[in-house]
Amino acid sequence: MIAFLTIGTVTGILLGLRFKILVLIPATLLMTAATTAIGVANGRQFSAVVLTSIGTAVLLQLGYIVGCIFQVMVPAHLPTRSRADSRFGTRQGIGYVNNGAGRDRTVRTNANYWH
Repeated sequence: MIAFLTIGTVTGILLGLRFKILVLIPATLLMTAATTAIGVANGRQFSAVVLTSIGTAVLLQLGYIVGCIFQVMVPAHLPTRSRADSRFGTRQGIGYVNNGAGRDRTVRTNANYWH
């Protein structure tokens, strides 16, 4: 049953890196159902199954918080992609243009690319 606690934590971290908080509702229900079903199928005691299910749900949510913290602390190392980028095939970036007068200005660029 320790595997469920580990899987719950890692799953929470991965969900925290990519999704909003509402994903925790179905993820928690799914993990609790899986933990309960496997615990009952293996003939575990009721109290062990309940404690494992609660522990998995708690560690899933704590892992989500850790994933959110990672997302804020290390944004440069994580790939970012918005729905608009993948839907329309454009990538927006920020470029720096030297206008020759000694002042640089920031411009927004659109680069078309295909996947």
